[in-house]
Order: sequence, then structure tokens, then C-alpha cells
Amino acid sequence: MWLGEPRRVTLKTDLTRYHDHLVPGVTGQLVPELQVGVWGALERFVAVRFDCCGTTMDILLESLEIEEPAQAQQRAAQEEDERWRNELRTVSEAILHVGPRGELRRLSITYRNERGSTVFMAYSNRTKVEEVTQILREYGIEIQHRVGK
Repeated sequence: MWLGEPRRVTLKTDLTRYHDHLVPGVTGQLVPELQVGVWGALERFVAVRFDCCGTTMDILLESLEIEEPAQAQQRAAQEEDERWRNELRTVSEAILHVGPRGELRRLSITYRNERGSTVFMAYSNRTKVEEVTQILREYGIEIQHRVGK
């Protein structure tokens, strides 16, 4: 039984004899203070809820690779960045607003998110504007320039 905080885990061994989806590499989460069956009473077993099928089972601790909290944060940040980059592929309008002397005011973009909603974003931080414009150029999306007063 796991007494710590919930943690992300990856299965290292083949457990398809117990469930068809439990192949090496499947991810899940440790469920604190849960005993699913009689094996769960032993300290070598922990309850894991698997992402692929929603099944919760007692699994031998040595069969799992436990992700550290720092790794989980890094993975979540990478997934968020990848999702954001994929959403930028759907930009329908990108406008770089500059002042009369050419100074940066903002970059405004319109795109569809993964749920299909239209999203309007405006960036005024020079570093972020440069990052977004570079990505848009890589995707072949035209950026309009507008000079303000």
C-alpha cells in the first residue's frame, strides 16, 4: 500500500496475463492508501490506476518506474508547450502592431484551440513575440504589419 502522494508511474513488465492493456510502457498513477485485493496488504504492492483502460490493480513495486515530482512538472510543461505549438498551426490571423517609429506594440493572433473554440491572444513581451513569429513563419502563416498612431 502506497502511503505517499499520488505519483505518475510507468509499467516496466508485461502484465497482459492480468489485463490486455498492461504492456511495458503503459502509464498510470499511484493511488495512496488503497488496497484493491489481498496482495495490496503487502508493502511490496501498490495500487495503480492505469490511464489506458482505467483499471486499478495492485502492482509489485519493482514492476514500476516511479516518476519524481520534478520529472512530472517537466513532462507536463513539455506537453503544454507541444499542445500550444499545435494550436498555433490553426492561426487564421496574425497581426504585428507597431508604433509610428517602428517600436513593438503587440502581436495579436486568432486561432482555434483543441476544443474548437476561437481564441484571441495578444503578446507584448518582445521575447514571446519573437518566439511566436518564428513559429508562425515555420508553419508558413502570413503575419500582417499594422502601424498605429
